[in-house]
Amino acid sequence: MNLLPFNQTKKNVIDYEGEAVRLSNELRSRPEKTIRDIKGKILRTIPAYDGFDIETCPVIDIINWIESTTVPKSKALEAFVLRVFAVRFPAVFDNYSIKNDLKLERSLIGKSRKNDVNWFGEVGFSGKTRLDGSINSKIGSFIKNRSLPIS
Repeated sequence: MNLLPFNQTKKNVIDYEGEAVRLSNELRSRPEKTIRDIKGKILRTIPAYDGFDIETCPVIDIINWIESTTVPKSKALEAFVLRVFAVRFPAVFDNYSIKNDLKLERSLIGKSRKNDVNWFGEVGFSGKTRLDGSINSKIGSFIKNRSLPIS
């Protein structure tokens, strides 16, 4: 199943749909980029990235990306790819053997999958990256019902 292309006009909007667009753009191919200073001196060269279009790619591209150890991946991008994989190729996703730290996440995604761009994009927000809650940080969380000493 091919997804509808993500709306590129939403890439600067801070909401779930905008985050889905930004995450899908991280996977796309990019040409080599050279950064120069005002005088034209080369400061840095960013190498080309051979990516793929998550909305229309074959299943083998998604599996190769998930199994690759050379491609840098954030937890949010990994969860985004798994969610799209579950919606686009449900039969392959249900039979796919995945690494140990994602087994519970895979089963939760399989149970709650929906073809909704907001569901794909919510992984980019803190506390919503994984359905199993395994990477939610307790640091900075709000402590409820904490009473203050009375002076």
